[in-house]
Amino acid sequence: MGAINAAARTVGLFLALAALSSCTTTELGEGVKSDKTPAPNAAKSEMDIAPLNETDTVTALLQPVAKLKPDTLEAAQHDTKVSKIPYIGAWAADDEGCGKIDEDAYESFAVITPKSIRQFEDNCAIKATLPDDNPTSVQASCKAEPRSITLFITAIGSLQIVNKSGATPVEYVRCQLPK
Repeated sequence: MGAINAAARTVGLFLALAALSSCTTTELGEGVKSDKTPAPNAAKSEMDIAPLNETDTVTALLQPVAKLKPDTLEAAQHDTKVSKIPYIGAWAADDEGCGKIDEDAYESFAVITPKSIRQFEDNCAIKATLPDDNPTSVQASCKAEPRSITLFITAIGSLQIVNKSGATPVEYVRCQLPK
């Protein structure tokens, strides 16, 4: 009987937490803030943004299309659902960084197309393939030296890149095109 009561309490607690997590700030009451604060460059409505590859919300927006380099545009327009290659895209260190890609002074980004990967001043030729596993390694022919670059999808819209063996992984967020 004790085990049944404990199970019932656990189910009840789970249902209460599920109901609370679906509340808006208004439903939570005065003085309680939601942890879902929109980013400063977040779109005002879904009509302000282009369709996404993986998620329904966008906070990481690139500059207007006219300001993007051809490879950035190609990467951002790539449909990962069709290609099944999740690491192709435009990536930045944070949401705000997405709006700085292709500006001269910004260096915390990666633009990955099926044929290339560009990070700050380093351009590498690659041949994107369907990942056999996560992480995936791609052979890159770079200006400085040929090397293996490891790409690891850590969550929907997140990527880690390790540029050479023993290097510290760098975390990026996927950048989306504004409409």
